[in-house]
Amino acid sequence: MKPITAILIGVFTLLALAYGIHSIVYRRDRGDKKRVLFHAGFVLATILLGLAFIGHYPYNRYGFLQIMIYLWCAYSGFVLAYYFKALGQQRVIFAGFALFYLFFILLKFILFDNRNFYLRTPLNVCNLVLVFIVLRPFVKNRMLDNYSLTLGVLGAIMNFFLGAWHNDSYNNTSVYIPGDLGFYYIEVIEATLVHAFFLSFCAYAFMTKAIIPRVREMMKNFIWIVPLFIVLIFTNQIYEGDFFFTGVLRETPPPLIALYYSLPGIFTVTLGGRVFEINILDNLIVLAGSFGILSLATFALVRLDKAVKR
Repeated sequence: MKPITAILIGVFTLLALAYGIHSIVYRRDRGDKKRVLFHAGFVLATILLGLAFIGHYPYNRYGFLQIMIYLWCAYSGFVLAYYFKALGQQRVIFAGFALFYLFFILLKFILFDNRNFYLRTPLNVCNLVLVFIVLRPFVKNRMLDNYSLTLGVLGAIMNFFLGAWHNDSYNNTSVYIPGDLGFYYIEVIEATLVHAFFLSFCAYAFMTKAIIPRVREMMKNFIWIVPLFIVLIFTNQIYEGDFFFTGVLRETPPPLIALYYSLPGIFTVTLGGRVFEINILDNLIVLAGSFGILSLATFALVRLDKAVKR
């Protein structure tokens, strides 16, 4: 067992014990079965997360470690909302999220040498969420908040099911994890934690009413997302990038690549002496699908918010 694995197991075990003892002596919870189960569930999730690091290699989709990281991060958002509801406390928590994601932004630019990364940051779905979270302590905007809440949840779910930073993902499209690093490979850590903690942020913001999902704000987001999407179709071909997953690089989900080449309607456009290839039908389908998914997610959050108020 690697020393770092043993340390992580110990840290999460101690954290679970400390939280368990605190919840037992916390007077407000005595005699309340729901709250006792709530605390006990988080204690169990924390212990299981620590134990999950024993089998951190190979780190594949749907592995025990990946499942527990996403589950624990989602659970921790509700725990934070339970304890820190006051406006002043919310500011501290959101500042903490901002510092956390600012660290990962710096980590990307300092440690990553993957050229594709620089061609996808910051103008991509989840990377925009990351940037908006960093800016949130300084910029309060309902439209950007709604983007972060809705796309944050969707981005985390998409990364869980479609993330390509794991061995054996998408056959030949995953990033190979060298040696026995498993989860400790830097690009795996970054991709997993950035997306998993979106669930923490969104759960906390939703439960404390710091961000209230609104259909109107979702519609406003599409006013700038659609033209940006169109611009990035050309940008990807100029710089061989993959902004908004409209390119055909390794990180683009294979179903989207297959859809692009299987549909009729591929046209070429010459601008400034440069030839661009565009599949109009494919792009319309991707935009319509994105609009539909985002609309359903927003409506679901709005309904959930109403249900919670009741």
